[in-house]
Amino acid sequence: MKAFLSFFFLSLFLFPLSLVFAWPDLCQEAKETPHMTNVRFEKFFEDEMKGKTYSGKGVLRNVRSNSPSEYVVIVDCLNGVTANVIVSSSSAKDLKVGDEVEFSGECALGFRRAFRGEPKWGQFFELRNGNVK
Repeated sequence: MKAFLSFFFLSLFLFPLSLVFAWPDLCQEAKETPHMTNVRFEKFFEDEMKGKTYSGKGVLRNVRSNSPSEYVVIVDCLNGVTANVIVSSSSAKDLKVGDEVEFSGECALGFRRAFRGEPKWGQFFELRNGNVK
């Protein structure tokens, strides 16, 4: 009984701490970037996002081979934000386009690209040391 009570109180103490150390959601943090000017986007990325670890969830758009042991998993957040997650796991090549995936990694690069044939921009964030499941 004493062990149970100790475990119970310890878990109550650690639960709020786990929320403090949770990674922010890239898809939510960057959701306003499609509406920013290039100047504002670059400043926002440098000041608020670069070097931070993020997680998120989205739809798999593609997997590219970056090197024999590295893959780029392209995840669409479905709000104009795309995460290019660099992973070393060979299981990335088994993912399928359209799968809903969760990802995490350190935000190292932010850039914009125009969509072919459309007058709108997409926001891309490169996450290094990533994980996708």
